[in-house]
Amino acid sequence: MSCDRRRTSPARSGRSHPADGSAICTTCAGFSQTFDCSRCGFEGKLLGGRLCARCTLTDRLTALLDDGTGRVQPALTPLFNLLVAMDEPRSGLSWLAMRRGHPGNASQLLRRVGLGEIPLTHDAFHELQPWRAAANLEELLMASGVLPAVDKYICSFQRWLPGHLAGIADPEHLKVLDAVYSGQPNDEACYSWVALLLIAQRWRDSPDLPADLKALVGGAFPL
Repeated sequence: MSCDRRRTSPARSGRSHPADGSAICTTCAGFSQTFDCSRCGFEGKLLGGRLCARCTLTDRLTALLDDGTGRVQPALTPLFNLLVAMDEPRSGLSWLAMRRGHPGNASQLLRRVGLGEIPLTHDAFHELQPWRAAANLEELLMASGVLPAVDKYICSFQRWLPGHLAGIADPEHLKVLDAVYSGQPNDEACYSWVALLLIAQRWRDSPDLPADLKALVGGAFPL
């Protein structure tokens, strides 16, 4: 007979357990070595130091988000807690290992954030490259409450806009854009700003759209 407990089952019953060939745990199989994590006791596949995936992820995140004092930067504790508690810690480890050796990979971004080299602002993340890795981390920071929540379409638009504007050479177009950014009460500039806003789909209904611009969008494009 086996213990019928839900545990790691590396063996099947044989001579000592001839019943039905069902999977049995390490204790029932008579193994001298366990698959228990040396820190938390979780039973499963172990990684370096006989640690489970979650404890390994915890150690790696602690090192990456260290503010230089040997502890996680206090402002990033919500992010740390969110990542450590993920359902599949192995996915977190895979994420940290992605693009290893390439600039701007997830581990590098986390280390820079931990050291305070990247300010915890949306504007700072919109300037980072590669933009996909930066956008992913920005979304995690919003999900954990470290950064204020902003519609992801707005974030994408703000990340795309500077590069696009830099390629505009037409003097008349630049005149309109100057009016937009200087806040001049210019009808043409206002409607141009509305057009820019609408490039980011769903802005009309976004709670992040300022009330005055929401009214402007509503006036220019009534439902």
